[in-house]
Order: sequence, then C-alpha cells, then structure tokens
Amino acid sequence: MLVAGIGIGAIGLAEPSWLTRERSITHAHLLLVGWLLNFVLGVAWWMFPRIAGTVAHWAWPTAGWAMLNAGLVLRSAVDLFAGGMIGAPAPVRWASALLQVAGIAVMAALLWRRARGPSNRSTRAAAS
Repeated sequence: MLVAGIGIGAIGLAEPSWLTRERSITHAHLLLVGWLLNFVLGVAWWMFPRIAGTVAHWAWPTAGWAMLNAGLVLRSAVDLFAGGMIGAPAPVRWASALLQVAGIAVMAALLWRRARGPSNRSTRAAAS
C-alpha cells in the first residue's frame, strides 16, 4: 500500500495533469488507511499483551486485516480504473466501505479485549 500510494503521488508530481481528483483521493486513502492504519493496528496488536493462559489464534486478526485491505483494494481499483466511487455501482461502494469498517471493528474488538484484560471474575479476584 505504501509503494502504491507513493507511486501514485510520484506520477502525479511528474505529470500533474494525470493526477485527477479520484487519483489524488486514492493516493491519500492508500497512504492513510492502507499504510498508516495498518501500521497502527499492527503495532497495537504487537504491543498489547496477550491475555495470560490463552493461545495465540491468528484467524480473527487475519480476517480483520484481510477485510480492511480487501475493501481498500476494491476502493482503489474503482477509483483508478472505473472513474471514481461516485460513478461506481452502489453494491461496489457499499462492499468497499463495509469491508473496511468491518475489518477495523474486528481489530478494535480484539485490541479492546487485550487492553481490558481477562473478564473472568475469579481471575480478577485471584489477582487482588
């Protein structure tokens, strides 16, 4: 995502007439959502401690990452090759948005669970 975002920006700098409104939105979206948000979510997942006594399962984090990036790729493809999201069919727009929001929601729920700690009262009582 970083390379694609920088590539679109570089082409736009070299040939300003090529950088349409849709391409500049794609450039910003790839860098902010594609790179920055993925970076923040990855670092947060790495930094928050795993709940003690649990095994690391990668199915849900992988699903969240896949949904976020599938929505981003769909949006970027529509912006670059189909003339932008405004002219895209409604199901494509909704799919792109819902995939991104669902991916962020999955990761936020997983991170919240890690930040909150165990929800079992006996575990909290034993820790006191």
